Amino acid sequence: MLINPLIALFIPMCGCILSGLFGSYFGRRGSVLITSTSLLLAVLLAWFNYFNSLSGFQASISLFSWISFLINNKWFFTVDSLALVMFVVVLTVSSIVHIYSSKYMEQDPHIVRFFTYLSLFTIFMLFLVSGGNFIILFLGWEGVGICSYLLINFWYTRLQANKAALKAMVVNRVGDISFLIGACLVIVLTGTLNFPLVFMNTNFFDIDFSWLLTLAGCSFLFAAVGKSAQIGLHTWLPDAMEGPTPVSALIHAATMVTAGVFLLIRSSILFNQSNISLNLAIVFGSLTAIFAGTVGITQFDIKRVIAYSTCSQLGYMILICGGAVFSVGLFHLFNHAFFKAALFLGAGSIIHAASDEQDMRRYGLIGIISPFLSVLFLVASLSLMGLPFLSGFYSKDVILESIITNNSIFGLWAYWIGLAAAGFTTAYSFKIAYWTFYYNTGYEFKYYIQNWHNVSSLEMVVLLILAILGIWSGYIFKDPFTGFGGNYFQSSIGISNSVVSGEFLPIWIKLIPLFSIIIFVSISYVISRSVMFGLNSGMTSTLYTNIFSFLSHKWYFNLLQNYFVSYAVLKLGYSSFWVWDRWILEQVRLKDL
Repeated sequence: MLINPLIALFIPMCGCILSGLFGSYFGRRGSVLITSTSLLLAVLLAWFNYFNSLSGFQASISLFSWISFLINNKWFFTVDSLALVMFVVVLTVSSIVHIYSSKYMEQDPHIVRFFTYLSLFTIFMLFLVSGGNFIILFLGWEGVGICSYLLINFWYTRLQANKAALKAMVVNRVGDISFLIGACLVIVLTGTLNFPLVFMNTNFFDIDFSWLLTLAGCSFLFAAVGKSAQIGLHTWLPDAMEGPTPVSALIHAATMVTAGVFLLIRSSILFNQSNISLNLAIVFGSLTAIFAGTVGITQFDIKRVIAYSTCSQLGYMILICGGAVFSVGLFHLFNHAFFKAALFLGAGSIIHAASDEQDMRRYGLIGIISPFLSVLFLVASLSLMGLPFLSGFYSKDVILESIITNNSIFGLWAYWIGLAAAGFTTAYSFKIAYWTFYYNTGYEFKYYIQNWHNVSSLEMVVLLILAILGIWSGYIFKDPFTGFGGNYFQSSIGISNSVVSGEFLPIWIKLIPLFSIIIFVSISYVISRSVMFGLNSGMTSTLYTNIFSFLSHKWYFNLLQNYFVSYAVLKLGYSSFWVWDRWILEQVRLKDL
């Protein structure tokens, strides 16, 4: 028996409203307690419903009419197996981030506003995953975009925070426009935006309308490219590190960046009707995975390296959605949420304890000062690498095994690109852990002894919970996502069969990712032992310098966007001001006078 799943949406909403409207009355501790308690109640309900729905579940809830122009749209919610999994992910990570933030942000004078924004972020994400039509999904889609702006720009007196928040808002508008185009095409094709009717009608399209279906699928894909920071529209995500670290954990692990992947999974029946859309998803996902992996190994800011790892892992999720194995993409999203939250919150504890220092070159031997923190962070890093029997292994290896059985040139391309990206992931994951905790980078160790701030017990408990999930979530929950004959997602709208054909691959192919981990860890260790990434060890040939410069400048995407997009738009605006405002409007006005 299930409790109404939407209660898990409305409980945090009540906590957010109370904190936002009456925060000055409840005070700092009161607001923290209200928002955190409401999320803890919601996450308990979400886990209860998940374990009681393993045989499959689907329910539709229609509240009242909202928009009746041209088409009749209601506040319509669909809670199925897909939504229940996303409820678990979003609420678990969000509640942990709330608890962590109660200690991490306790000295901030605006903590009431921070927790209100954090709760609102969670609520909009829950709207997104439980929406029964594209209108409600778009409401949540735009809501998480607004909340990301508010949270990235939380310390609004900092110029870099202002710029990062505006960049996130503007870049995501490209994806939002693409979403609206896709929704309009869906209306043209089906006459409705409700998921059950849309997906039912797509199975009966005439061949003459297949190009419209392809165009709709590509539009939703480009929307996901913007929201999930795929190559070309990825530039906002690394800059989003200007917000508080708990915000980074929530954005990267469970909310905004996963919204694009969720859109593809929810709309999978549309994508299954168009090979062009699927192949484009493979191309975007694979290129993003390799791009972010190569850039990550050249970065020195600990949060920025983890941010690029998020881009890379999102590339894997988009990639496998292009391979039409959507349940495996959801499985990686599920596992990734826990170890990525552990990495960001662990990085936040390190930065806080090291007097806000974020450059890994100034760390070293912190494992001696805080061994427990080093072990928890190492577990998350190993899970990100995909070390066997940790959570990342169960989903990352299945992605590679599934895509190689795609029986197309795109699948073969994606496998080798994904394998190379996995190697780079191993390299920078090892670099973070080794440089931070175990390697003497040349700076005075005495400085950390004298200035180290102890990590609180509450933060350690939170990281321990995430580390445990990073170890066991893949093994415990793998069957509903990848098990043979599993029917958990058969009742979900848009979820394909979870049977993985990669199970029949030869054992030597399955061992290739493990060999890749060993090789890249060895290479990364040798380079790390050569002081400062080899720059002072004779590895300064012109070729090496040029490659390092190209990668450290993020393939020059920011430069190209600034020159060909930002500068061009500003120049157009300046020209239109003189032509339209000063020449046409003002001359007309003078003539009238």
